[in-house]
Amino acid sequence: MFGDQIFTDILAAKRAGIMAVLVEPYDKKEIFYVRLKRIPEWIIRNIYGF
Repeated sequence: MFGDQIFTDILAAKRAGIMAVLVEPYDKKEIFYVRLKRIPEWIIRNIYGF
């Protein structure tokens, strides 16, 4: 499964036992709550080197 959000796409794929690939977001214009989730995602990506 390809996804651009760690807490939704990638986590769901891992829980389902499917291989997950983190990709860059397709569009820079996002709904405000998605932009809020990008902050902790950025922290996780920097800690684990994604």
